[in-house]
Amino acid sequence: MVNFATAALLGLSAAVLTDAGPALCALRVCPSHSPPITPVNGSLSNVKDFTSLHDARDAARGLRRQPECPTVEVTLCSGVHTLATPLLLTLEDSNTVWRSEATVSGATATISAGVSVEGWVPEKEIGPRVHSAPIPPGLGQKTPESAAFRHMWAANIPDLNPPAAPSVGSVTVAAVSPGPAGVHAGDTTWRRLQRASIEGIPETCGTFTDYASGCMSFRLPNDETMTLTWGGNATGAPAFISDSAHPLTWQSKPVEFVFSRVGVPWIESRCEVASVTPHGDGAAIYLAQPCWDWFMARGCMSHAGSPCPHALRNASVGGGLHPRRIENFNGVIGMAENAGRFATADGKVFYVLGEREDEVPPTMAAAPHALIEGVEGLANVQFINITFEFSARGPRPDSDTGHMETQTGYHACYANDTQAVPGTNSTHSPDRGLADIPAAVHFAAARDITVINCTFRHLGGSGLWFDHGSQGSTVSGSVFSDLSGAGVMVGGIGDPTEADPEAQTANNSIVGNWVANVSQEYHGTAALVVGYARSTVISHNEVGFVSYSGLSLSWGWGAASYAGDNHVVGNHIHHTMCGELLDGGSIYTLGPQPGSTVHDNYVHSQCKKYGVLYHDGGSGWWHTYNNVVADSPNSVWLLINSYNPPFFTNGSFDPGSTQFPNWDFQPPNRVENIYVDNSTFFDPVTGQNTTMLHCDSPRVKDGDVNCTATRITVVGDREPWPPNAQSIMDAAGPITLPRPSRQT
Repeated sequence: MVNFATAALLGLSAAVLTDAGPALCALRVCPSHSPPITPVNGSLSNVKDFTSLHDARDAARGLRRQPECPTVEVTLCSGVHTLATPLLLTLEDSNTVWRSEATVSGATATISAGVSVEGWVPEKEIGPRVHSAPIPPGLGQKTPESAAFRHMWAANIPDLNPPAAPSVGSVTVAAVSPGPAGVHAGDTTWRRLQRASIEGIPETCGTFTDYASGCMSFRLPNDETMTLTWGGNATGAPAFISDSAHPLTWQSKPVEFVFSRVGVPWIESRCEVASVTPHGDGAAIYLAQPCWDWFMARGCMSHAGSPCPHALRNASVGGGLHPRRIENFNGVIGMAENAGRFATADGKVFYVLGEREDEVPPTMAAAPHALIEGVEGLANVQFINITFEFSARGPRPDSDTGHMETQTGYHACYANDTQAVPGTNSTHSPDRGLADIPAAVHFAAARDITVINCTFRHLGGSGLWFDHGSQGSTVSGSVFSDLSGAGVMVGGIGDPTEADPEAQTANNSIVGNWVANVSQEYHGTAALVVGYARSTVISHNEVGFVSYSGLSLSWGWGAASYAGDNHVVGNHIHHTMCGELLDGGSIYTLGPQPGSTVHDNYVHSQCKKYGVLYHDGGSGWWHTYNNVVADSPNSVWLLINSYNPPFFTNGSFDPGSTQFPNWDFQPPNRVENIYVDNSTFFDPVTGQNTTMLHCDSPRVKDGDVNCTATRITVVGDREPWPPNAQSIMDAAGPITLPRPSRQT
């Protein structure tokens, strides 16, 4: 099958890329609650209608067994196709085109797991503007597969809810660059509601260091202040001692502690409160186990010695192991700062009216399952012009293991967990592995899957994932916004030494998409995440308004793998690293990837450090050239950490670690012909060049000779960009792709 992205770059018409036969090889599915809309042409007027996607899938299987129907086209009428269970696609569903029906109005089909929240009543004993409703059936209980109810959206009524500037994490960004309507501010119909929370009192928060930003004290109702003291690391000790008895009211309420930049600056972790007991005039707070033990270990990972010297050193100044905020805090739902937010407790969802609201607006929740689940063997399937929304498939912070991040969304779990990435337990301990941020549309080891002109929005996890072993698959011309996790994921992190080329993740493309306001909940997740992969093309996308990295490519911190021949080309990436976390980049790579390039990208407005162009831990054989970097004075424009970083085993650096081997020679990285504006190139305080090349290794002390940065053009604050730089800026971002039409 011809790849859509490749075809677009070659100037081919997308119309020739679908090969469905005549009407007898076509089906149509229309939502049972709305009549089909007459298509623009009458080509499908004699096609049998189905009312469910599952029935249409089964009928397509029957058609495909006929010799005259090698490919079947399933047309979705405009309207909402609601799924009570995922649409499972197997080998039997190969060679299928799923497309939205073209209509006179331009309306498209939507696949959704949305559930309306009904039955709101006042809760005046809690607060004059607080209402509650029963949590919809099936959404209130956490299971081994899903978290309990934690996402809700409200109808965006323009007169009551004026559009806000795009926001990422705790940072609001006012600038908006061109793109499809709604890509930056999100869908104008629904707005994501935040969970009720309390933030730490600023003067008690340890913001003075990259590694400690927790807070000692929090403001409660009636202007009461709660101060937390670390409970120590003795077996059975509480996590925190509160000087207030207010936590005793948390019983049976799923309160969640959120930790930012603790131990290492690039992670945000979450543990749920397990129990609270009286302690003098206050309370002892116990967090879920092993979440809390794992978190304490993670908080000390980068510091030799025991027990937790860094946390102990900062415990009195609000750093160390203290939370940054406390979420789903039903006890403060009536506080003014929680207007327009919600919390859950005892089978109910509570909502406090917004400033201009007199009643609860229409509200929508999402069922905790995927929308599309493609299993190994599925091949040659297209999805065209379809919207995917309201799926809460995602991580489970309310489990015993919580959400203990390692990097870019991957987080600790039991090795036998259903969400564990196979093989990752070998890098931690036999009983512990890593899980990812699951996606609403997921394909495992699939072949030649094409997603074009689709929209992914209002999701409680990631959007689209071509999982480990996927090959020849493409997403192009699509929009990703208002997601809890990543926009697009490719490959995995459990297969670095996969020797069989047919089992590797290879030849996949992310081309011409708009990705904005993702990582809205799991703030340590990059917008685009690629694991171990080869021959990946990430080209002409616009990525912006994200809390962490714009894109993250590969894994392993120097470990040998099959990754290579990956190319980041012509992208427009801006407003990254705009949340609370540090140590990411607009373009971020890990590990050796021979034959890989970063070129002709326009990257600007990175909010925080470290590198805008960032080749981290063991990156090697990258050729980075013809890029423009601008408007990022708080970042290092180029950062290369291509040595193998120290790996701590039981608190000691182990230079012979087999999981993180030291290379006998320093892998080369060549950077050239870069255009950087003056405010980014020079540190505004010291006036020094911000280029950072950390290329030595324990075995090669002169490794900088293999890391070069040449032909760097620094452009003054009031100087025009050179013509070559302007050409790069003008060409960066999505290519306008023709919309494919059904063959006749």
